[in-house]
Amino acid sequence: MKLTIDSGLGRELYIRGGMTTIIAAIAYFILGIDAWIWLLPVGVTALVLVKWLLHPRVDDDIDDEE
Repeated sequence: MKLTIDSGLGRELYIRGGMTTIIAAIAYFILGIDAWIWLLPVGVTALVLVKWLLHPRVDDDIDDEE
């Protein structure tokens, strides 16, 4: 299996990883949660990469609406 780097992967990493990092920062700095909260964005990013490794997006997956 080969991880193809295309715009879909980058977009998903930015959206899921970025939003999780923002939530972790709010939880750490404002709510005073312990430092383990910083593992959450790492885990989300790892799950996205695993998802793309196991099921990469293929052109057939995209349905064109007519």
